[in-house]
Amino acid sequence: MLRLRICWRLLPGLLCAVPLLAEAQQGAPIFLTAAWRNAPKSGGQAWSRDGMLESLPAAVLARNARRQDVVGLLGQPGLTTESFAFGADRAGRREAYRLSRVNDRTLKIVYDPQKRVESHEVSPPGCTFPAAAATSTVPKPLVTEKLVKLGRGPGGEQQFMTVAEFSARVGVPATYWWAHATTGGRNWMTFGKVWRLAGEQRRYLSVASSIAVPYSAEPPSPDVLKLMDADNSIGGFQLVTFWPDCLPP
Repeated sequence: MLRLRICWRLLPGLLCAVPLLAEAQQGAPIFLTAAWRNAPKSGGQAWSRDGMLESLPAAVLARNARRQDVVGLLGQPGLTTESFAFGADRAGRREAYRLSRVNDRTLKIVYDPQKRVESHEVSPPGCTFPAAAATSTVPKPLVTEKLVKLGRGPGGEQQFMTVAEFSARVGVPATYWWAHATTGGRNWMTFGKVWRLAGEQRRYLSVASSIAVPYSAEPPSPDVLKLMDADNSIGGFQLVTFWPDCLPP
């Protein structure tokens, strides 16, 4: 008792720390920023952040939390996708943090145009992007001075255009990429094009659309891709930044 009184008189802050110490002694997890950030480098072949999610304070990813606070704790994401709707002043943003070497789950965070958290989830697929398909390069001013400023339709409504029409505005040929996914009991083939941004390390211009088709392990023929290119409409495009945390270690 005498010791407690001395602590109270000399170091009042010590009493505030007692509950925290007691909680730690009972095995409550404590989130360590350094451990999260260094996991891919220091965790070996079986590195994982899954267990760290349990100790991540809920307020960090609460609705309207600021992106700068999230990044201050978790570090830069491995994958950032800025989505520009034609005629929008600002882009929405989705970011992903790889959770393990296996890369079967990803922490995904959705931000509004003011860079505040809208939602978050932990789900598959992993932290991936078809960067290898980017065989062409476009100048940055084309994106920042032309594509980002594409306006709305004549009546102010949301503008849509086919993938082929968007490609014509870009003016640089690109290689198709495609992938299959099952959603709602139906098979969907997502296809798109991707270009590297000149002078921007690991930053890409991307556009994609999806169509319900029977599953096939065979790649779609050039004629099918050309038909999809001309028929499928899109309402915007993406700028994607793909960093080492999402690359295979």
